[in-house]
Amino acid sequence: MRDLRRARGICPKCGSSYVIKYGKFKLKEKTLQKYRCKNCKHVWYEGVAESISPQAYELILNMLRMFIKDMDLRKSLDDAGWLPLNEEDLRLVRELNFCEVDYENMRGRINPLSKLPEEVLSTDEGLIFSDYIKSMSIIKEVYGVCRDEKKYCDAITNGLKLMFQRAKYAFWEKEGGFMPDEVRSLILNPQWIRISEKFSNFLAESLISTIIYGPSSILSVYKNVIEKENSNLLKIFDNIKPQWDKILKYFYEHSELIEFLGLVWFTFKKVEEYGVDYLGARTLVFDEIVKIVAKKKGIKEEDLRSKLREISEDLDQLIEEESWGVSWNDVFTIPW
Repeated sequence: MRDLRRARGICPKCGSSYVIKYGKFKLKEKTLQKYRCKNCKHVWYEGVAESISPQAYELILNMLRMFIKDMDLRKSLDDAGWLPLNEEDLRLVRELNFCEVDYENMRGRINPLSKLPEEVLSTDEGLIFSDYIKSMSIIKEVYGVCRDEKKYCDAITNGLKLMFQRAKYAFWEKEGGFMPDEVRSLILNPQWIRISEKFSNFLAESLISTIIYGPSSILSVYKNVIEKENSNLLKIFDNIKPQWDKILKYFYEHSELIEFLGLVWFTFKKVEEYGVDYLGARTLVFDEIVKIVAKKKGIKEEDLRSKLREISEDLDQLIEEESWGVSWNDVFTIPW
């Protein structure tokens, strides 16, 4: 095992003993002491794995930082992460099996397809690198789903169901407005959480049916729910139906919005399952969903983004004359 006292006292690059502490570097489960040689300005870490030389460690982090920067700028996976190197750097990188080298252009990078050592993966840079790789895997998987029309429709359906399940069903009433007592007593009932689950199932079922079969299907779905559900839930359905019908008609006329919401929620579940936390990696997935839906619907990406920004205002305008109702803006949401 390496003598850490010697690592602290002697520069591994030039052999100078003129060494100072230079801060600390936090990993996932431990902290590394950072050192700097005042003679040659070399920086290294105490406690780095034996498989990685101290000279290579900072170089690895710089390549990870370059990869993150490039991905934040939306460079392609093939073009991201290439760091200019000198001959000594090239020699170090060549010895690392998780790096790749472009000798012609004197540059190297972390191989996106490689498995990083835990000591590298546990750094902040390593975790973000990993999140971007996961996001690219999710995007590839979603593109595969979208090439099959049945899988695409199923993805939208499952995504919409998840959106309704995660929604917060808040009710409002205007000053001087009148919310029926039977509805008020239900939403204040301790059993409201259980009732709201069935309420969300009805909303999802009727919306999906409308998108597939058109507005004429609304009544048949509603009657079907009446036959299935209990009388308490029907009290809400009966009172909320007029404004809900307006919502259904709106999304039927703007199918690109409901397809986007369904697909983005379907994808968000995968983001959760993969454990992608870095905002830039999540946003990359979001941007790809915009591209997919815009292409499928034959519209410009910016037009779709503009319509998505207007959903909240549009929903408010649909029911502005109502004296009370559901806060639909808390239902039709984008997960990030």
